[in-house]
Amino acid sequence: MDFTFKISYSTILLFLISYGLTGQTKTTYQNNQLSLDSLVHYGKLDNGFTYYIRKNHTEKNQVEMYLVTKAGMFHEENDQLGYAHLMEHLVFKETTHFPKVKEYFRKVGRKAHAGTRYTYTYYNVGLATDDTIALANGLQLLRDWAQDLEFDQNSLKTEQGAVLGEMRVNNPYREWKSDKIKSLITEGTGYKEQDLDKIKQSTKNLHKQAFIRFHNDWYQPELEAAIIVGDIDPEKIESRIKNLFSNLKPSKKTKNPQDWVRRQKARLSGKNRFATTIDTISPGLQLAILFNQPNFSDQITSKEDYQLMIQQEFYWRLVQAKQEALKNQYALPYSDLSVNYLRNRIAAGQIASSKMMIDFEQGDQNTIEEKIKSSLLFWKRFNTGFSENEFQKVKAQLLNKYTNRSDRSSQELIMKYLNHFVNGTLAPNSVIESQLLSQMIKKTSLEDIQKFVSTYAKFTENTDFLFFRHPKAQKPNFNVLKHLISTIDTMSIPILPPAPATINSLSKFYPLDSISSDKEVQVKKDILGVSRMTLNNGLHLILKPTNPTSAAFKDQINITAFKINEASPLQRKNYLSNMAFIDMLNFSGAGPYSRFQLEKFKDSKGISLHYRADKDWQLISAKSNSKNFSELLSLVVLQNTQPNFVDSDIQLWKSSTAKNLKGFGIRGSTYFIDQAIETKWFPDIPKMQLKDLAVIDKSTLMEAANTWTKNLTDFTFIVTGDFEVDTIIPILNQKLSVIPASTINQNKERKGAAFPFKKMKETLYEKNINQAYVKLYFPVKIKNTTKNKALINIISQALYERIYDRLREGCYAPLGGGQWLDEENNLYAFKIQFDSELGNETKMIKDALEEFQKLKQQGINKQWLELEIKTELNRYEKYFDRFGYVDFWSEYLMLSTKDKKQYFNNILRYGTLMEHFINIEDVNTAAKKYLTQENYQQFIILPEAYHQMN
Repeated sequence: MDFTFKISYSTILLFLISYGLTGQTKTTYQNNQLSLDSLVHYGKLDNGFTYYIRKNHTEKNQVEMYLVTKAGMFHEENDQLGYAHLMEHLVFKETTHFPKVKEYFRKVGRKAHAGTRYTYTYYNVGLATDDTIALANGLQLLRDWAQDLEFDQNSLKTEQGAVLGEMRVNNPYREWKSDKIKSLITEGTGYKEQDLDKIKQSTKNLHKQAFIRFHNDWYQPELEAAIIVGDIDPEKIESRIKNLFSNLKPSKKTKNPQDWVRRQKARLSGKNRFATTIDTISPGLQLAILFNQPNFSDQITSKEDYQLMIQQEFYWRLVQAKQEALKNQYALPYSDLSVNYLRNRIAAGQIASSKMMIDFEQGDQNTIEEKIKSSLLFWKRFNTGFSENEFQKVKAQLLNKYTNRSDRSSQELIMKYLNHFVNGTLAPNSVIESQLLSQMIKKTSLEDIQKFVSTYAKFTENTDFLFFRHPKAQKPNFNVLKHLISTIDTMSIPILPPAPATINSLSKFYPLDSISSDKEVQVKKDILGVSRMTLNNGLHLILKPTNPTSAAFKDQINITAFKINEASPLQRKNYLSNMAFIDMLNFSGAGPYSRFQLEKFKDSKGISLHYRADKDWQLISAKSNSKNFSELLSLVVLQNTQPNFVDSDIQLWKSSTAKNLKGFGIRGSTYFIDQAIETKWFPDIPKMQLKDLAVIDKSTLMEAANTWTKNLTDFTFIVTGDFEVDTIIPILNQKLSVIPASTINQNKERKGAAFPFKKMKETLYEKNINQAYVKLYFPVKIKNTTKNKALINIISQALYERIYDRLREGCYAPLGGGQWLDEENNLYAFKIQFDSELGNETKMIKDALEEFQKLKQQGINKQWLELEIKTELNRYEKYFDRFGYVDFWSEYLMLSTKDKKQYFNNILRYGTLMEHFINIEDVNTAAKKYLTQENYQQFIILPEAYHQMN
C-alpha cells in the first residue's frame, strides 16, 4: 500500500521560510472586553477568509488545527437533504495533496477527523509542533479542505454507504421513542425536526448537481475560518496563513448562513401538551413527562446571557442533588429521571428538557392517577424548598468549576472561537471570563434561583405528557390529568418517612477491622515493578502502580479480582442460580445496610463496585481514590461475606434482567454480538431465559450465596493505579485478612468449554434490531511466542485497513483484526465484523472474503510495514507505564498469571522484536501461513421479525 502524498517540496520550503520570518503585527479585535480574547491573533484576508490563532501552553509540543465552514444541516435545500454530512465525508477523505488523509496522518502518529453539525462543519488535524514538515502538511491540508473538492464515483459510492451505515441505529425501539419525545417537545415551537427517512432516500438517490451546488454555495472563503491553537508562534503561523489562503477565490454572490439558522428558531409556547402514541413493542402503559425550558447556555451574546446560564446551572445541580439524595433513600414512583435529557440535542440545543418516565402495570384509572400524582409531587419537591446548605454546596461546586480557569485546553479554546465565528457568541479571554462568572456566582442568591424556578420551571407551563400505549392497554383520560395537575400545583408537599441512617464509614458502623491479621506477609517484587503477596488466609494479591494519564485519574486505585467459575454447566438450575447471584450483588444491600444506604455511601466516597461472570471467570471490578481505598475494601468484604437480599431488590433485578431478555437492552455492540455467537459455540452452556428467571427466588439466591462465601480466598486481587506499594500493603492486609479461608478445595484447573475448532455457518435471530450484524472468524493454530504475537498484530492491523476501505460502502465502521481464543492451547482467530442494511450482507461477506484472500496472497509492502511498526510501538508504549480509561496492566496481569515465561517475554522483548527483528519476509510468510479459511466460521444476526416474515 502506497502512502506517498502530493505535497511539493516548494510548499514545504515556503512554509519553512515563512516560519522563520519576523512576524507581522497581530490583528487586534476592536470591540469590548467580552467579545474576543485579546490573546487571539484574529483577522480577515481580502477574500473574506477568517483566522483565529492562539498560543496555549497547556499541552506542550501540540497544536490543534481546525477548518470551519458555515455549512451545516440547516443550510440544505429540499433537494440536498443529508448532503452536508456526505460532503464532510468526501471533503475530509481525499484532497489535492493528500489522497488518503486519515491514513497518512494516523501513520505519522497524528489524528485527523471531521464532523457535521446543524450550523457548521469542521475539519481537524492534531500535530506535534516540533515536526515542521508535519506542521506544513497540516496547514496545507486545511487549505485543501477549504475549497478543493476532489472525488471520483467510487469514493462517492463508498461514502454514501458509510453515511447510510452511520444513520442506522443499534436500538431502533429506543431511538423511535426518543424521536417521538423530541417531536412532541419541538412541535409548535417553529423548529422543524429532520425527516430521517427523507434524508436516507436523498443520500441514496444522490442529485449530483444539487450536491455540487451545496459545495459551491457554502465552501467559500468568506464563510470559512482557520482556528489554530497550541504550543506555537502565532505570528509565524499568521504569516503562513496569509501566504497560503489568500488565493482562495471568493464567490460572486455570498449567501447569508444566518438566514437559514433563523428559520429554525425555537420558541416555547408556555402551554402544556398531552399526546398518546401507540407502542406495539412494550406491553402496558408508560408516560414520559417532559419539563421544558430554554437552554440558556446555547448562545451567549451578553452578560445577561451569562447570568441566565449560571442560574440555570444552579437550578440543574440543585434538582440533581435532591433527586440523587432521595433515589438512594426511597423507592421512587417513577422509573427514571434525567434532569438534563439529551443535552444540547433538542431543537439543535435551543431547548433544555428534564424527562421523567413512569411505568404502569395493567391497572385502573385510579391507580394510574395515583402514580402520576406521586411522581409529580416528587418533581415539585425537587423544585422547591432548597435549603441554604444545599444552595451553598452548589455555589462552592460552581466556584470550583469556573474560578481560575486560565489553563484551558486547546480544544476548549477552539470551541469558544468556533462559536464566535459561526454564531457571533462571546469569546473573552479565559481570565476575564473566569472573573466575571466567579463574581456572578458569588452574587447569586437563593432568592434569585427561586425566581428562576418560578419563571422557567413551573410544571403547569411548557410541560409535555406523552403516553406510550400498547393497543390493549387502557386509554389515558387527558381531562382528568389536566385537573390533577391543577390540583397538585396547589397541594403542599407531603412529609417523607425518616430516611435510613447515612453511612459515614463502614469501619465505624461495622467494625470488620477488629478481627484483622497482624501477621506480616512476604512481598516479592519482580523486575517489571509488579509485587506479589499471599495473605495468611490464602488470598493472592498482585500490585502494579502506574502513572495517571491526566489529572482526572490522579490518586485513582483500580481493583480487578478474578477466580475460576466453578459452577458446572451440566447442572442448569445450579449454574444459572450462581450466575444470577453474582449479578444480583449489583442490586443488593449487605450486612445491616440496605441497597439505598450502600448506593448513597458509594456516591459520597466516589466508589465504584461491579460484579460479573462468564463461562470461565467470576470477576469483581472496583475503583476509588486513595483516600477512600480502605472504605472500598471494607465494602468488598462486607458485600461478599454478608449479602443482604430483600424482595424489592430481587424484583428490581428480575425486572432489569427481563427487559434485556425481551430485547430492550443494549443492541448491536460487540458484546451483544459475541453473546449471541457464544450460544452456537457453546450450546451446552446454559443461557438465562424468561422461564428460568421466573423460578429464581430469594431461597435460590441465598443457596448460591452459601457456596460463594465459602471460597472467597480463591480470588486473586490485582491492584493497579496511582499508589505507593508500601502505603497500601498494610491496608490490604488489614482489610482482606478478615475473609475466611476457603473451605472448598483450592488450586482448581479452569475447565471451560472447548472452542469448536471447525467450520461453522450460523444465522441467528434477535429481537429489536433492524439491520444485519455479521462476524467472521478464521481460527488457526499459532504457537504462542512473543515474535508470533508481533507478527499477527501487524497482520491484524493490515486486515483492519483493508476491511475498513472495502466495506465502508455498506457500513460506517467495519472492523478487522484478531484475538486469542485460547492462549494456553495456541488457538488464535483473525476476525471481521460489520453491520449491514438487510439484504446487503451477502455481498459484503463476499467482499470481506476477497480482501482476506488478497492480504494472504499479496501481503504488505515495506513502506507500510515501517510506518506500522512505528505506530504499533507508540500504541504499546503509550499504556505501558500509564493508565486512564485504558488500564493495560489489570488485563495483562490477569491473562498472564498462568504462564510466567511469556509474562516476562511479552513485556521485555516485544518492543525490541518489533523494532529490530521483524522484516517484510517474516510478515508476508506469516500471512500466507496463518490467514487460512480452513476452519472459517460465519455468523449472521438478523431481526426476529425478518425471520418470521420469510
